[in-house]
Amino acid sequence: MPGPGWGNLDFSGAIDRVVEYARRDWVLDLIGHADTIRWLREAPERLGALLEHSYEPHRPTHVPVPKTSLTVRPTLHIGLAERAVVQALVETFAVETLRDVPEWVCGWRFNDGAELPADLAGNSLEWDRYNELLQIYHQSGPWFVLKTDIANFFHHVPLSVLRDSLTIPSPEIQGALFKFLESWAPARVGLPQPMLASSLLANAYLRPVDAVLSSYEAVRWMDDITVFCSSRSEGIRALVRIQDALRRLNLGINAAKTSLAPSDPSEFSTPGFRLGASGEAIAEDPIQISACPPIPPWDEVIDSDEVERRVFGIYARRLPHEKPDRFAREILQRLGRLPHVADHASQYLRAATDPPDVLRRVQDFLKGPDNQFAWQEYRLATLYWHAEELSHRHLAFALSRAKDGNIFKPTRGVYLRAVARHGTSNHAMMIEEMGEHEDDPIMLRSLVLAAAESGHIPHRRVRQMARGEPSLGRLAGYLANRQWRVPELCF
Repeated sequence: MPGPGWGNLDFSGAIDRVVEYARRDWVLDLIGHADTIRWLREAPERLGALLEHSYEPHRPTHVPVPKTSLTVRPTLHIGLAERAVVQALVETFAVETLRDVPEWVCGWRFNDGAELPADLAGNSLEWDRYNELLQIYHQSGPWFVLKTDIANFFHHVPLSVLRDSLTIPSPEIQGALFKFLESWAPARVGLPQPMLASSLLANAYLRPVDAVLSSYEAVRWMDDITVFCSSRSEGIRALVRIQDALRRLNLGINAAKTSLAPSDPSEFSTPGFRLGASGEAIAEDPIQISACPPIPPWDEVIDSDEVERRVFGIYARRLPHEKPDRFAREILQRLGRLPHVADHASQYLRAATDPPDVLRRVQDFLKGPDNQFAWQEYRLATLYWHAEELSHRHLAFALSRAKDGNIFKPTRGVYLRAVARHGTSNHAMMIEEMGEHEDDPIMLRSLVLAAAESGHIPHRRVRQMARGEPSLGRLAGYLANRQWRVPELCF
């Protein structure tokens, strides 16, 4: 357990912040983990066991997550307990380290006058503030606008340089923190995503870049940098200085995302828009929503080569209910171009009036060559669980995917739960038999959940499937306390 040198680690607060952040993760860690969350919150001090010298962090699962631009970001699937421990360690120095971050640095920062780790600024408000600052600077022009991006930022942060750049009061805390970070990055390069602790560390790491940007009218959202310059030559000098600061951090700019061009203030005086009852965009008073960019019409959004995630999400939440099949059809026709909005797309497809047809077309997509992203199938698999019923064909497909060892394990778990929920007693026996021969803890957990959800397997047999593994034993106990009702999928 942590000794006196560890300081006051706020495990309880760290758990709350990690769980809240995880709800927005690309790689969601909360399906079927309600028991883990409850167990952590009941006695947060249990996390101290992860700080013992004998503890070895688990090897994370690598998942390719598509970005809005349809490129891929390498991400790591890390358990909630280990995320919470790292969060608690980072929070012992994060507030002091990031208190003086310039006001034009938006996102993953603390509120003005912050004293506690809980004083984190809300990222949705930070995004609005980021867009508002960009608009204010543009309108005060004319400028030459330099836009640049740090190439594969999180993936390229060298941990040795990060260690030297941080002021961590306790050697024990520093050692424990980098034990986890280095175990997740054996080459000693890279911060895991998506993790709140990584984002806080990343903002602290970029302080030398902020020192350069402070000489200009600039705005930064993590690795996206915008600088407003009075002339082209000043923009070139600013880019050279930014490159020099990044070089000292073993980082570099993304040339493909770097541009220097005159601003056009007229582009930023366009009124904002809201969605009308018919789904068409209606102009609003630009003063009231000055920080919000316009929302283009649906046809323009869905036909774009790079569908913008924020705008698609707005439509998915507000699309008119009188034409659900039209929008479902258009989404289904474009699934190959929508992996980065699969969460919004699957949520809307569940509202379609012809679920069998939706499942048929989703199934054809999943069996085809365009099904390339683990994250997308993870979301689409939930359609099978949420369906009122599954045909024999759909049930057989879900079972085949659940047995496929090449598929992302959490996705296989969703398919297993779909088979358990909609299948027969024969399917339940098959799930029980799979549990007898499964050694992987992630898959065994999914099998325990599926066995309990099927309703065909005796409680005693479900408990036996845990095989004495502590976390699975807690899961069986949690299910027993809930009268063996498995928590619903949270999306």
